[in-house]
Amino acid sequence: MNADCKSVISDQLSVISYQLEKARVFIDLSSHILHSLILLPDF
Repeated sequence: MNADCKSVISDQLSVISYQLEKARVFIDLSSHILHSLILLPDF
């Protein structure tokens, strides 16, 4: 049972880290797009 708990916890941690990585990439992309929009002159 202890091994099962550890494997479940490690699975949860890997899923969380994967979600955080996707969120970080998304935030980087969003900030890049926002900076591009801000730097562009108004048409």
